[in-house]
Amino acid sequence: MAPKLILGYINKIVVNNFNPFLKQTHSAKLLLSLVNKNICKSTYGMNVVVNQVGRSCKEKPTIEVTYKDGKKSVFLTDEYAIDALVDRIDSHSRHLKTQDMIS
Repeated sequence: MAPKLILGYINKIVVNNFNPFLKQTHSAKLLLSLVNKNICKSTYGMNVVVNQVGRSCKEKPTIEVTYKDGKKSVFLTDEYAIDALVDRIDSHSRHLKTQDMIS
């Protein structure tokens, strides 16, 4: 079963140093496949930015997530499988959703 993201509490997702041919960017590729750029922009007002690099780049690929409350999280893509990455991204979204329901 494909993981689901709670997108309503995310302002921006930035994928830095993205080379689609490297194994280290596998989870970033899968995350981008879960996040449809046009739907996210129109439905949630969320921006998705991909900074693609060439093969000569030695910097590790990262994913930066900015939430509606201003919190920023940075993840190294080679440290997480897609399920763990989605769970880490959603943990703060679930917290914001709970706060929304309480207030």
